[in-house]
Amino acid sequence: MKLSDKRILIPASVLAVVAVAVISFLVGKNASKETDKEDLLETIHSLQVEERDAAIVKRVSQQMEDIAYQQKAISDKQRDRAEEQSKLAIQMRDKAEVESRAAREAEGQAKLYAKEAEKSAREADGQREIAISHQKMAEEQRDQANYAKSITDTLSYRTLGRTLGNLSVTQHETGNTEIANLLAYASWYYLDKYKGNTYLSESFKALSLSADAKKSSTMHKGGAVTTLIPMSDASCIAVSDYGEIELIKSIGSAGQVLFQDNTYDFRDACLVKDNVYALSIHGQLVIISLTGMQKKAKVVELNSDSYVKIIKFNEKTLLFAGRKSIRWYSISNGSMSQPMTLPKTLSTIVKHGNTISLFYTDGTCAGIDASGKITPKKSLTKGVVTAAYYDTASGCLYLGHKNGDIDMINKYQRKIFTLSNHISQVTNIVVLGKILVSSAYDKTIAIWNMPMITFQNGRTLDEEMNAANAKQATQMDKKGTSSEWLTPVEYKFEGWPLVLSRISSKEVLIGTSNGMIQKMNISVPTLSNSLKNKLHRNFTNEEWNHYVGTNIPFTKFK
Repeated sequence: MKLSDKRILIPASVLAVVAVAVISFLVGKNASKETDKEDLLETIHSLQVEERDAAIVKRVSQQMEDIAYQQKAISDKQRDRAEEQSKLAIQMRDKAEVESRAAREAEGQAKLYAKEAEKSAREADGQREIAISHQKMAEEQRDQANYAKSITDTLSYRTLGRTLGNLSVTQHETGNTEIANLLAYASWYYLDKYKGNTYLSESFKALSLSADAKKSSTMHKGGAVTTLIPMSDASCIAVSDYGEIELIKSIGSAGQVLFQDNTYDFRDACLVKDNVYALSIHGQLVIISLTGMQKKAKVVELNSDSYVKIIKFNEKTLLFAGRKSIRWYSISNGSMSQPMTLPKTLSTIVKHGNTISLFYTDGTCAGIDASGKITPKKSLTKGVVTAAYYDTASGCLYLGHKNGDIDMINKYQRKIFTLSNHISQVTNIVVLGKILVSSAYDKTIAIWNMPMITFQNGRTLDEEMNAANAKQATQMDKKGTSSEWLTPVEYKFEGWPLVLSRISSKEVLIGTSNGMIQKMNISVPTLSNSLKNKLHRNFTNEEWNHYVGTNIPFTKFK
């Protein structure tokens, strides 16, 4: 504390002496004066008050001095503490600098280690990639070897299937049916297991023989069968060019003659409700009701023409097509329109959807609308169309030609592919799912298995059937499609197979020029199951070694 800041304090005793002296002086001076007594008393009182105030001031001053000393002590302590904290902060800063340097050194070392680790990781990745590459190469080589072996095995087993089919047919011809059945089933088994075409002629014929796939009947007089109409109760109506209309209750048994007049040459017929409508080539329409005890026939004369086809337009209207003209017929009242002359000679006619297409002998075609108007159309195929079939399930149109080819047209009027096997005019076509059956004047029917057909644009058959346009070539890929899928099962007949009729998704009816009617099951899954149930035993070891081979693992089929 500075000297100027200290307050000068007068002791109380001094003040008392001074007061007494002053009082004495005043008393002595003024003793004589009575008039100043009161002033003296006041003065004394004032001095006493001042003395008391001075004492209070002294005590306060003493307290203030004590407080000042205390504050000084506190300030000194705070200064000392601040100095200690400053020293500690300097120490901490120095320590932090040391640790920072150590951290920077550690960071540098870590970066160096990281670079080395990255380098090692890159080297490890490179080694791993090389190892993976080698592994892939090994796997590819293994897969190639397995694939080559699989191809070899597949081809070997498919060949075995065909061989066993031929052996089965031979055993059937010699009357050894038991072993023939085993061979037929084995033939199908190996073709099916190794994804071969189970519709190969050798295997299919063996399977159909063993499973009794065919049953036959003959028309009463033996004329050419021109129409077969399946009925819901497994019976059928058969019509011939010898003027016969028969009801066949079961294929394999004799039919019931409903109408017979050899002056008529029936070329087509249809069934509407319980009435049969049979059309003779020279223009006679014979109508027979199937209800009642007696089947009476009604004959309606048409204009002179070579009639070839009846089209059932709907439940109320029929269309009669001749080579030169067409006529509409009302089922409800029996009325008939005037003949409409065709601009060209008709080869065949077909109804597909709500459209009727006319095909002419010069290779051109036209369409007929509901009013009967004929409009020329762009031909979708080349050549003369002699048979046409519309598949309602897929919306596809199949056209058979005079040269034996068969074209498939999808629902968008695009040609999909051409099947070539017949060597003469196609007479009829039916489709059962993805199986096509065709007949021709070469005295054969062909059964085509179509699902595995592929195309040059990479599409499958299903994709092509539903393709609206063709930005790429759509020809059948004859190199990509195995030849076994392009070769049909072929059956030969003594007469010409003139008519095919679809019974169900499994069976067809075949009518020939010599009056034979044959029902055939063409469903390989159905035939193989039927044959498996028919087997009485398995191969013996000796039979297996002789027919199948010692290098083929023995398999039980029963």
